[in-house]
Amino acid sequence: MRTFRQAEILWKAERFCGAANRTYYALYQAVVALFCHWGFTPKRLSVGREFDPEEPGRWAHSCVIRESRKRVYGAHQLLDMAFALRCKADYTGVPVTREQVAGVMDKVPPILKELQGKGVAYADDSSPSN
Repeated sequence: MRTFRQAEILWKAERFCGAANRTYYALYQAVVALFCHWGFTPKRLSVGREFDPEEPGRWAHSCVIRESRKRVYGAHQLLDMAFALRCKADYTGVPVTREQVAGVMDKVPPILKELQGKGVAYADDSSPSN
């Protein structure tokens, strides 16, 4: 998956905040792809303020995280961990460490492989510019 490869590149370049961000989004995109594979739409999963009638195709992060806890055994805890690390990296100004990012990144490839094994299709990188 393109986004996870970006995370790996950033991690190798010691850009750990960026790697944390891309790792979370790799998981988020994989879970959204799984929901789509199952025939879900944002409207079918969202309740209350999480569904924006102006943007019916938008997947709210809170909805994806909440629904992953109910429907995606195994990936949901990792998505929670990655989200917390991304928030720390993106919003607190406190740097995340190599070890913190590696602790999440090391667990991502098996999840992505498992989803691919279930026939879940998601964006892949076919050009060097992505």
